Formats: sequence, C-alpha cells, structure tokens
Amino acid sequence: MAGLKILHIAPHLRQGGAERLLFELATRAPGGVAHHVALMQEEVFFDRADLMVEDLGFDLTRRLGGVTHLPASRRRLRALVERLRPDIVQGWLYYGAFLSLAVGGRVPLVWSIHNTTFPRFLANPPLHLIDRTLAARSRSMPDAIVYCAASARAFHEARGYAPRRGLVIDNGVDLALFRPDAERRAVRRAAFGLADDAFAVLLSARNDPQKDLPNCLDAFSLFRRDTPKARLLLAGRGMNGSDARLRGLITARGLGAAVVMLGEVSDMPGLLDASDAVLLGSRYGEAMPMALLEALAMDKPIAATRVGDVERLPCPREALAPPAEPQSLAAALTFARAGDPRWAASFAETRARHGLDAMTRAYESLYRRLAAQEPLS
Repeated sequence: MAGLKILHIAPHLRQGGAERLLFELATRAPGGVAHHVALMQEEVFFDRADLMVEDLGFDLTRRLGGVTHLPASRRRLRALVERLRPDIVQGWLYYGAFLSLAVGGRVPLVWSIHNTTFPRFLANPPLHLIDRTLAARSRSMPDAIVYCAASARAFHEARGYAPRRGLVIDNGVDLALFRPDAERRAVRRAAFGLADDAFAVLLSARNDPQKDLPNCLDAFSLFRRDTPKARLLLAGRGMNGSDARLRGLITARGLGAAVVMLGEVSDMPGLLDASDAVLLGSRYGEAMPMALLEALAMDKPIAATRVGDVERLPCPREALAPPAEPQSLAAALTFARAGDPRWAASFAETRARHGLDAMTRAYESLYRRLAAQEPLS
C-alpha cells in the first residue's frame, strides 16, 4: 500500500504536549502519507502553513451548553469522512475520541490517550461521563488505543478500556529543533532581563489545578533561600499577569521580583536555552510530559514530581519528588543546580530513546497495519 490518508479529530491545537505531538505528526509525515486535522474548535497555536485544518464548529467554552453543538458537529464529521475518504481516523484525547464514535465503523479507528488519572467528578462531570462511554465502547469500536505511556495504559485498562486494543507509542522530540544554541541563549536571556549569574528555572505548563502551581511556587520559594538570584520563568496558557489568582499566589510568597510571567511562548527551544533547569510539580494526570522530554533533549536538568511515567525518564532519582511535597521538590531543584555528572548520560539517553523520527515511524507502521487489516499482535 503506497499512499495513506489520515484524518485526526481533536478538541483544538492550543499550546500543549499532546497538541504539539499531533502538530508534529501532521506536518512531518513521510512521503505518501497525508494528514488532515478536524478540530472541534478551530484554535491553532502552531504554524498553520503545512496543516490541512477542518472546523467542526463546536463551542468548547461552554462545558454543558456546548452539548447543543454535538449533533451538527457529528454531521459535519460524517460529511468530512465521505468527502476525504480517509484510510484511518484518529481521535485525540477524550473529546476527540468521543466525537470519533460518529464514524461508526466506516473506517479503521484509533484513539490517542495522553494522561493518567482525572480531576474529581464535580470538577468536570462531562469528562467523567465521556470516559465511561469510551470505556464501554472500547470493546467494539476502536481498532487501536494508543497510549503515550505505560502508566496511562495501565490506568485506563483498570477502568475498563479493552486491553487487547491497547499499545504504547512513546512521545518524540524534534531533535533538529530542540538542541542547545549558545548564541540563542544569550539573546533570549537578555530579552527576559536575566543577569548572567541568575539561575533561571522554567515552569512551562498551562495554568491548571493539575499542574499544582502552589506546590511549584512553594518549592521555588524554599529553593531561593540558598539561591537568592534564582528566577522563575512561567510560560504557557494562563501564565501571565492577567490572572489575579496567580498574581496572588506569587505575592503571598514574596516572589514578585523573582518571577517572570511570559504567557504562551512559541519559541520553546529559545525559552529552554534561556533556562538553567526545568520544573514540573504536577499533582496528577501526567503521562510522559513533553516539557520534560524537551528539556532533557536540550541538556537541561529537571526537577519533577513522580506522576505518570515520569519515573521512566532517564534521569537521576534525586531529580524526582513525591507530589504535593514542596520540600522534596525544592531538594530536587537544588540537585538540578548542583551539576551532577550523571546528567550527561540522561541527556544522551533521552535523545536516543525519544526522537521524533522513532515516534512517527511507529505511528506510520500502525496506520499501515490497520489499513491492511493486519492484527495488532
């Protein structure tokens, strides 16, 4: 089989780890593979130049009221499938997988799951209801369920997702893009107002309870007692001065002068170059965070909580801390600053195991097997 046409269904393409993976997959395809992306809400953070995007007309700003858009979105999707005639349909994250049910066995179906655990039911009832629907339908509908981490697979299969349809494809980093650049580092640090002797810690994440910003800020505050010139760069959706709660968290800890709020940043390699270490203090939900993979690929030590598959990362154990323990996370930051020689092996192993090429080859192999109606195992 020569050419393949893949139709991806996703909530949006805002800045985020899973969204970046979808973008990379859709724009770095080998010859003979064409990717179309149908977005429930047409929001694209990344460069659209090489993307083929379709809008399904869903309103994601209305958690419950947006359900009224579902019938029309399902009709648009079915019409899109009839027009494109894809070889594979791939639903991303819970909402994309849920909407892919409208395809109804017309074409081989793949789901992509990129997290472990959930917020409490009352925090997001629709998400829990969709999860229960997907677990029940997983026994008959998708031809494959791709998890980005073994922990994500184990968590979902324990909740009823069909084991015989599951497989793990590790996240991949574009190693040609994410590589250290000394000249870029100097330019970016100057742009952020970082002194030569400032130890810059990057927290790149959306402003969300999953990321446990109070824990991260507490840990950074403790770390600064011995590293007074440390600076914290906050980058990602909602990580800017417009959020009163975030400003309050920073002010309450006396960190105002030490924190640089950047919001969404498109030049992630430049942002990493400007940094000296990367922090991620999530409480739940992570699988294999792209923020940490990209950091290690660019020779940046990390300090992170043991959630999802973070413990599978090739890094010294001293870099990891239990969730919701700021003293332990602060100790991990101190370790990241110490320059332990074991980091060199961590950086090299990350590049060897988590390159983008390996990920795209794994997906292409899966697509071709499904299109040829070959069994997964």
